[in-house]
Amino acid sequence: MGRLALIIAVAALLSGAAGSAAPVPVGTRAQAVEELQAAIEDERRALELLKKTPPRVQTARDRIYRSADRLNGIYDFLSATPGAAAAQQSIGGARSDDYAAANLAPGRKGIPRAIEFLERALRSKLEALPLVRTAKPAAGVSQCADGKDNDGDGITDWKLEPGCTSSRDVRESSPFSCAVESRIASGRLALSGSCSGAFSEVEFTVLDGVHLNGPYDVMHAPACGAPTTTGVRCTTKEGDKNPEHLIDARFSTTSKDPSQRVQLRFFDIRKRQIARFVVPLQ
Repeated sequence: MGRLALIIAVAALLSGAAGSAAPVPVGTRAQAVEELQAAIEDERRALELLKKTPPRVQTARDRIYRSADRLNGIYDFLSATPGAAAAQQSIGGARSDDYAAANLAPGRKGIPRAIEFLERALRSKLEALPLVRTAKPAAGVSQCADGKDNDGDGITDWKLEPGCTSSRDVRESSPFSCAVESRIASGRLALSGSCSGAFSEVEFTVLDGVHLNGPYDVMHAPACGAPTTTGVRCTTKEGDKNPEHLIDARFSTTSKDPSQRVQLRFFDIRKRQIARFVVPLQ
C-alpha cells in the first residue's frame, strides 16, 4: 500500500488534543493552496514548540492536528482532480507523518522521533505546494456519484464504495487509506481515526505477545464476533450512519505501553479484505 496508504496517526493514528480527523472543507484550487500554506505554518510552529526547553507538547499537538485537518480537506479536493496523483501522494504522506508525530510526542523519549516525522511532513507539504497550485477541478459527474458500479466490484458510489475518498472522487478505485492513532486512555488502549473509503467490517488484533485482558468497546460497530485472546472482528455501521468512516475503539490488554502494535484489517460489504494496517506507525 505504501506510505500513502499508511496514513496512521488509523494512520493518522488522538489524546489531549482535538484529533477529530475532520476535513477542513476545500472546494477550489485557491482554497487548497491557502489551506496548504496554513498547514505549512502549523508545521513550522509545531516544530518550534517541540524544540523549546521544555518542549510545549500539548500546544504542538494542537498545531499538528490542525495541520492534519487541513490536509484531509486538501486530499479530498485532489481526489476529484485529474492529474493530481503526485500532489495527493505528497499530501497523504505528510498527513501520515503528522499523525505519527502527534502519537510519539507525548513521551519525552518520543520527541526527537516526532521532530523527524514533522520535518519530513514539512518537506512533503513544500513539495506539494506547486503541484496543488496547478491542479484543476474535474468537470461533470464523478464516478463516485454517478450511480454506476464503475470498477465492477458490485458496490456503487461514495459512502459504500471502499474505492471512493469522497463524492467528488473521479475514480471508484482510489487507494483506500486510514489515519488511526493509538494511545493509553484510562488504563486502556485507545484507537481512533478515520478512513478515506467505506468499510463494512474491521478486525483488531494485538501483536507482539500482547493479549486482550478485559472489557473492550468498539464504537460505530453494531455487532462484534466472539473475541479471541488477541483480537475481535466487528461489523461496522455503513453509509450515512458512519459517513466519516470512523475508528474508535478501547481495549484492555496485558500491556500499558502506548506504542503496542495492533493490526487492523478492513473488509467491504462482500467480506473481501480491502486493506491491512498496523498501528502505531513504525
